[in-house]
Amino acid sequence: MAHIFSRTLLGLSILASASAFAADGYVTGNVYLRAGPDSSYPSVAMLDAGTPVAIEGCVDGWSWCDVDAGGNRGWVAGDFLQDDYRGQRMLVPQYGVQIGIPIISFVFATYWQAHYRDRSWYSQRERWSRVQPRYQTVVVHVIRVGRTTGIRAARRVPTLRTTPP
Repeated sequence: MAHIFSRTLLGLSILASASAFAADGYVTGNVYLRAGPDSSYPSVAMLDAGTPVAIEGCVDGWSWCDVDAGGNRGWVAGDFLQDDYRGQRMLVPQYGVQIGIPIISFVFATYWQAHYRDRSWYSQRERWSRVQPRYQTVVVHVIRVGRTTGIRAARRVPTLRTTPP
C-alpha cells in the first residue's frame, strides 16, 4: 500500500513540476491555435488578441510554441506570442532565451493521443501525420566580455530533410 502511495505521489509531483515551467503569455493578434507546429495542421480554436495563454515550451528558435489556452492545447506561431520580461511584454522569438522558455520537441503520435482523441479530425491522423513542419531554428551565441555575459540570437534558415534521420 505504501508503495502505491509513493508512486502516486511521484506522479503528482512530476505533473506539478511540468506545469511549473509554463510561462504566462499573451496572444498579440487574432490567431488560430493549431494541432501542431505548422499552419498546415488543423485548427483547434481561434484565439483573440490579448488572450492569456500558458506557454509550455517552444520548438528550437521559438518560432512555434505549445500553449494551453483555457483548456485548449495546441501550437501558436511565436511571432503572435508575448511574455512578461522585466515588467514589459516582449515577443517570444526575440526574448525566448532571456525569458527562459524551454525548448521542446513535437512528437505527433504522443501529442495527438494526449490532446485530440475527442476531435473530429483525430480519425484522419494518418493524413495529418504526413505534415512536415517548416519552422526556423535559431543559433544562440553566448558572448563573454570581462564580467558581462550577453546573449545574441540569429535566425537560421531551416533545411528540410528528405530522408528520416
